[in-house]
Amino acid sequence: MEVQSEQSCSQLYELFITGFGQFNKVEDNPTTHLAKSIPSLLEQNPIKNLSLRSTQVIQVAIEDCDQALDDLYAQINQMQKDDESNESQQKRKFIIMHFGVAQKELIFRIEHQAVNNKNFRIPDERGNQPTNECIEQCQSIDQCLVTKLCVEKYVENLKSKGYECYKSLTAGFFICNYTYYQSLKLCSEKVQDPESVYVLFCHVPTFKAINQETQQKFAIDLLREICADCILKRQIVLFITGFDKFSNILENPTANLSRAIPQLLEKNQIENLTLAHNQVVKVAIQDCDEALETIYQKINQMQEEDTSKQESEKRHFIVVHFGVYQGSGQFDLESLGKNIMDFFCPDERGNTPRNQCIDSSFDRKHCHQTELLLDQHVATLKSKGYLVEKSYDAGDYICNYTYYQSLKKRSNSVKDPKRVDSLFCHVPSFGEIDEPTQQAFAIDLLKELCQECISKE
Repeated sequence: MEVQSEQSCSQLYELFITGFGQFNKVEDNPTTHLAKSIPSLLEQNPIKNLSLRSTQVIQVAIEDCDQALDDLYAQINQMQKDDESNESQQKRKFIIMHFGVAQKELIFRIEHQAVNNKNFRIPDERGNQPTNECIEQCQSIDQCLVTKLCVEKYVENLKSKGYECYKSLTAGFFICNYTYYQSLKLCSEKVQDPESVYVLFCHVPTFKAINQETQQKFAIDLLREICADCILKRQIVLFITGFDKFSNILENPTANLSRAIPQLLEKNQIENLTLAHNQVVKVAIQDCDEALETIYQKINQMQEEDTSKQESEKRHFIVVHFGVYQGSGQFDLESLGKNIMDFFCPDERGNTPRNQCIDSSFDRKHCHQTELLLDQHVATLKSKGYLVEKSYDAGDYICNYTYYQSLKKRSNSVKDPKRVDSLFCHVPSFGEIDEPTQQAFAIDLLKELCQECISKE
């Protein structure tokens, strides 16, 4: 089956739809009808560059779900191999949309995540009834897999169109959650390019709660939201550094911030953002140089990988350095790094340069500046209640050294500097601004930077 919506010279998105058959007391599953109606609905309501590859009604049983998903991801993997071998063909993206029924629900429920737990309240259609068992044995039972699609945005846009829906954090513990977890897992493991595959699960109510016509319209509008989102999905790749202890700073808040970033981003997902690297750097010239070399080599390597991609698919890179400015009582977004080393105390390897140039080919008045819109970000962050300013002086110690070298490498050491941004942010001690506030600030700052990088592309 292949239904192409709105003829186009480039077929970008391949769509796979699944629904479920009858089970227990649900003799007429609305997702059976939804899945079967999708081909005609897309013919009547074309979505640009979207091609329907398959629709399938799956029997409500573990074995049938496993088989359906294995077949689906094998097909996607083969299509990706075909795209790879055909240089003249544009590489496709893939959308997998699972629908399931929530009998007691009165509105639509778009699922954000699936949990690693099989706890079937009733047997499936082949008699399986696991109780509090892991779907994936090597992971904990409370492990969650999360869609990379922006559920919150879809809910907001769909509500504005008159639909009653919400973002859900639990897909239950029956076959729907099982299917969603396995689908997200296979997406990351069984295809050549997981980043080009998007998976979502949506629970619908019975036709008694919301009639069939409205559910069909909702399904098409949801698919439009996903396609519009994927079109805009330039990936942002993030690199974070903080510093370890030095001098009389025995607990550096930026070490805590850097270490907390992965967990913070899990809890506060930022659309299009992938954390590639976070590191606590020893406060010493040699260690800063080594950390920056690693970061910019990785960026350059990833840009080499992006060479064959279309402009819209090339990744953007953000390098954010955090350093402590004890006694400031506020956050400072640094606009520039100066070509000077004038260390007020030895670094952690005993280096104490005094009034020396970082780059001997320039005088001490030379600066490298960030191209990020700091005035805009300061204004936005202030409106959220943060004490934050734009700064023109990153000091003369290791923070300024790191920033100058980072901005220099951004200009000289990567294939495409315009797709790389670097920022240094000074934070106060936790005694001046507590750790939860600093963590919230870091996430809001990253959101601002991502929005800028997406919009300026």
